[in-house]
Amino acid sequence: NAVPTVENKTGETLKAKDGYVDAEGKGVSSKDCVIAGYITEITSATYGNGWMYTTDDVKVQLYGLYDLNGSVNGFRYDKMTTKPGVGDYVIIKGEMVNYNGPEIKNAAILQINDTKCVATPATALALPETFSIDCGSKIDLNKSLIRTPADGVATITWESGNTAVATVSNKGEVTGVTAGTAVITGSAEGIGNFTTTVTVKEDLSKSVAKFEKANTGSLDKTTGGTISGTNGVTWTFSGLPSTANGETVYKNDTDFAMGSGSKPVNGAVTFTATVTQKVKEVIVNAKFASGGDAKVSVKLGDAVVLAETTMSTSYADYKGTVATPAAGTIVVTMSNTVKQMSITSITVVFDIAE
Repeated sequence: NAVPTVENKTGETLKAKDGYVDAEGKGVSSKDCVIAGYITEITSATYGNGWMYTTDDVKVQLYGLYDLNGSVNGFRYDKMTTKPGVGDYVIIKGEMVNYNGPEIKNAAILQINDTKCVATPATALALPETFSIDCGSKIDLNKSLIRTPADGVATITWESGNTAVATVSNKGEVTGVTAGTAVITGSAEGIGNFTTTVTVKEDLSKSVAKFEKANTGSLDKTTGGTISGTNGVTWTFSGLPSTANGETVYKNDTDFAMGSGSKPVNGAVTFTATVTQKVKEVIVNAKFASGGDAKVSVKLGDAVVLAETTMSTSYADYKGTVATPAAGTIVVTMSNTVKQMSITSITVVFDIAE
């Protein structure tokens, strides 16, 4: 395979033996390499992906073009005021790799035709006063950075004032860790500090305790059993009437099934869990076999969350709302006089303060 002549940041010429590729022409990368040639195709007007031929006539794939300041602090191809196009001679610096051929990644443009690129320094930097994200979510502060002038560039150092709530990378990417607030500070030489306050909201997935077929556990036709739901909540099953004891309570691909045509439930079963967080909703997804009558109800302690409701023969959600959110013991009761009842899940939604 043809290998372009490139230069690393010390100006030394790099060939295959020097680490751009291995002896077979693949697998090794070399960072901060400078390469010169002519752009022949732009396949992405957003990222500047495309192709170029080097001055030693090697075809190289472009994978991301940025201004002089590169991918960390610079502007992406589509945001650049002056950018090269097809036919332009360029000198660029990036990471050279070889997958199915030579490729240069996230390259900074050093020169376009006869014009060397010169950065316009920023004289001021600012961010909106506040941001709001969920736990586990990320936000790129650079996308909201207010620059003076608009194309001004600067090398920014980032710091979080509360890493327990939110962290920030050296590229300005903030990650929510836990609920709370954190002041994020950016600093640039000659400009000084600028800040924003990031509020991290509670991850809604952590406000739900759910048991479903996929959770661990099994139900026995005579002795009951337990199921380990999410967020540390354990559900206890009991009450399968003796008339149904000939049938195992079993898990199939979608649900827990109780009773059968030959051994109908003909009574009530309960699923019980004790929770320490305040509950605001309980949602049961269930159905029963055709014929007869089947009902579902939910209580939290002595409070009725879902009054006895007739179930459908198709799966449906039966939702009860807690008038005054509270912790305690949840009891889901299902009863019928027919063949079989099936349940896919019980979801408990906790009252998490925003």
